[in-house]
Amino acid sequence: MPGGPPGRRARGGAGAGPAAGGALYPPRLQGLSVAARAATSAIEAAHVHALRVPFYLVDAGGGVYHGNYFALFETAREAYLREAGFPYTALMATGHHLTVAECRVRYLSPLLYDDDIAIETDVVKLGRRSFTVRQRVRRGGELTTEAALAMVCIDRQGRPAPLPEKLREALG
Repeated sequence: MPGGPPGRRARGGAGAGPAAGGALYPPRLQGLSVAARAATSAIEAAHVHALRVPFYLVDAGGGVYHGNYFALFETAREAYLREAGFPYTALMATGHHLTVAECRVRYLSPLLYDDDIAIETDVVKLGRRSFTVRQRVRRGGELTTEAALAMVCIDRQGRPAPLPEKLREALG
């Protein structure tokens, strides 16, 4: 299992995902009990990106608009790649981009303007042309949001392409 880039890390474990089945967990952890999943995933680490919720993401109801969570996820993924030694600009220089092919999000508790949050990012699946990241948003110790995004590498013509080797190394 890929361990992610160096930098600030947080441990996974019980409470790091949905209690009923763990669809956001890697396949080897899906279907395990919470205790078994915690024991298995205790050694896994995620990159952590800390930030404060900016006002421009908040809607009239006072919370972060659901679609704006994707800007937070993107910011954390960019930090993950940068700290792994392969910033997104290096990917662009190869003539490739990453596109979101699939996403699943669970909103567990609303985020509010000026909340101090930490976004955990780790790679749970690494393929030849794609990878899947799991991202969890925490406010203090509280898990507020969790997501899984399948990212596909594309070339300048928008066709799926193999992940550049340096990107694979950064992810794995």
